Amino acid sequence: SIHNGATVFSCRVAPAVFEEGQRGVSVLLEDITEKRGAEQRISESERQFRLLAENSLDIIARHTPDGTCIYISPACRHIFGYRPEEIIGHSAFDTLHPDDRLVVEKVLQKLALKSPAGSITYRRRHRDGSYVWAESSIRAIFDTETGRMTEIYSVTRDITDRILAEEALRESEDRYRTLVEISPDAVLIHREGRIVYLNPAAVTLLGARRSDELIGKNVLDIVHPDFHDSVRSSIEKDLTGKITPPMELALIRSDGIRVLVEGRGVQTSIGGEPAVQVAMRDITERKKAEAALRESEQNYRTLAEASPDLIFVIDREDRVS
Repeated sequence: SIHNGATVFSCRVAPAVFEEGQRGVSVLLEDITEKRGAEQRISESERQFRLLAENSLDIIARHTPDGTCIYISPACRHIFGYRPEEIIGHSAFDTLHPDDRLVVEKVLQKLALKSPAGSITYRRRHRDGSYVWAESSIRAIFDTETGRMTEIYSVTRDITDRILAEEALRESEDRYRTLVEISPDAVLIHREGRIVYLNPAAVTLLGARRSDELIGKNVLDIVHPDFHDSVRSSIEKDLTGKITPPMELALIRSDGIRVLVEGRGVQTSIGGEPAVQVAMRDITERKKAEAALRESEQNYRTLAEASPDLIFVIDREDRVS
């Protein structure tokens, strides 16, 4: 090539015979400035890509449409335990968890010229035989003239810790939900003053047949009017996270019957919004028993004080009380 300032020429020399019979050469010059510039830009782009890929904590890879790996960054050794040369030339499907192969295939089948990108969560076998949860953002490259897929680029990261944390959270929530569902105490949750959940014990306590008979109702609708002010005050404190003491109040069942309960609310959240969870226990029978005991004691006291006979009580230590 010949450089002439900013212009680059390609030079080809060929033997030639002129009209006079003299021998010489023909020099053909071709302006390849744009071609050389394009090659340099491609070379620089590839250099930057490799620099990014080889220093990324995520795995950057290129695959053929059938899944054969043609490039993978060194991060694969840290995440999957394999050296790049152990993966290049092999199908990405070889190390997929059997249960996730169909999931990956479905995502790849949806890639098209108008929707070339997607995301997949799946498990891939580590070199030690264990499985790693991974999340890949993928983009397919298409030939704009034929519409044929030529390559698939992917960026993959290890999300095992996140998946395990989510599973632990789900298990915890399942245990909590089971505990609430079988609890003999009534539990309800209200948000913005509306009931959004009741456990079976709460449905029974409030005289309903199904929870949907009460879902959506204003929580004060089930509270006797005499206790509205105290309940409102307690709710305000609960929503600020303050620990409120248990309170006794009267509820109105669906059949109109009044029932006495001891309840306590605590702050919680539903769908990211502040809410109050209330646990209640029916104390109607206990209150009746306490009232009957007080009445019995009053009757006894009245009888004793009106009796002309001497009445006294001796305890176990023979003391008069």
